[in-house]
Amino acid sequence: MSQLLSYVFFIGLFLVFLGEWAFTSVLPSDSGLRAVRSMKANQVVTMIALMACNMVATSLLSTGAFEVYFNDQLVHSKLDTGRAPDLGHVLSVFNGFDTGAGQVGEY
Repeated sequence: MSQLLSYVFFIGLFLVFLGEWAFTSVLPSDSGLRAVRSMKANQVVTMIALMACNMVATSLLSTGAFEVYFNDQLVHSKLDTGRAPDLGHVLSVFNGFDTGAGQVGEY
């Protein structure tokens, strides 16, 4: 659904800005030209509808996920805990791993 709404957004932008040219020179179509001219005559409504499509598409993809992995092992999951990771906790977990490179944060 999100990808479909993204396509609608970009096709709509194309039609608003280049639709008249496309339907007169590349793909002559009276009905397409009428639709584009109607969109141009109602630009505010058209742009609001296109922006709404884009906002819905973006919100469908947003999960709020923030995952911290170390060597393919999950260290912290915001989806599981419902909060952002605490730097001290994450560093202590990293220091618990045997990497052979010393402590995290040492130079």
